[in-house]
Amino acid sequence: MGETPLAKALKAVLRPIFKGLYYVIRAIRGHKLLSLVVLLLLVVSIFATSYFATGRLPFSGSNQSQVQNANGSSVPVPDSVQNWLMALRAGNSEALLAAQKDMPASVAKPDIAMALLRFSESQSNKWTAVKLIGLSSPSDGSKDIFIEIDMTQQTSGGPQNIVVLWHFTTIMLPPPKGEIIYNIDYISERPSFK
Repeated sequence: MGETPLAKALKAVLRPIFKGLYYVIRAIRGHKLLSLVVLLLLVVSIFATSYFATGRLPFSGSNQSQVQNANGSSVPVPDSVQNWLMALRAGNSEALLAAQKDMPASVAKPDIAMALLRFSESQSNKWTAVKLIGLSSPSDGSKDIFIEIDMTQQTSGGPQNIVVLWHFTTIMLPPPKGEIIYNIDYISERPSFK
């Protein structure tokens, strides 16, 4: 008595919710082992669903935002290509080898030592931008990805801005592998005009 209509409406909506939570908490307190098993099954099913649907575990992170489109927007470049580029940037030869371990033996692999010497930031280079400049999907199911790296290279005459072009061919394999690098081609490098 004496309650406003708004208070009565809120009680009518919230009372069943709080009552339901009360009974759920009582049930959990009374059946601790069963509650733990249900919770574990829920977590395992989340991890399994994510792994089999995407080939990646939850919270494993993604590098999707590191490569920008020519207009500056983020683009979905495969993780295998992202991992290879970021390993090149960091100068991590083990990560480069791991990123290209699934490449067929018949395909010529890039010279990792030379690529690290010429393009990694551990060799006094500075990457200023990584951009997707082309993406096509031929009818054979592969993807051709063209990446431009803008960087400042230290030379005997001082710092020089250059543009480096790479071509990646990727193919999709069943999980857990996912999209792997099939081929890597170093296209060219040239001085930047800006």
